[in-house]
Amino acid sequence: MRSGRKQRQFQESETAADSSCGWQVQDAAADPDAESVAEIGCSGIAHDNALEAAGETIALALKGPAPLKPIADQLIRAANSAPANLAEGRGRIGTGRMHFSRACSASAREVDSHLRLLARAGVVDSRPVAKALATFDEVPGALRAR
Repeated sequence: MRSGRKQRQFQESETAADSSCGWQVQDAAADPDAESVAEIGCSGIAHDNALEAAGETIALALKGPAPLKPIADQLIRAANSAPANLAEGRGRIGTGRMHFSRACSASAREVDSHLRLLARAGVVDSRPVAKALATFDEVPGALRAR
């Protein structure tokens, strides 16, 4: 267990690192009365949003030309990983659940990067990319709202 000052610093650094993309993960040990992402787990809404965004993303990835197939393949894996991590985290408790929420966040950031690259290269239209990214952005809010 961390001492008081070090524990607060750890919590602040973790929260700051994850909130930059809208994901706020708290250390449950720091405030036992506070609801954290680790305690909340995967709400049905968050998982549904992640599944919808992954479906939109996969549909966009399949439109890419053959030379960009490696990027499309990685995009599909990342898009699939986001809802899969939420589902797997639902069966865990404590920091195990928090780990999968963070993995979902990392996958969503990877999807963001690949989709923006394909849009800037003119491979996919930016409007469906914006819609998929907006749907991914709703996932963290659904996790906190529960």
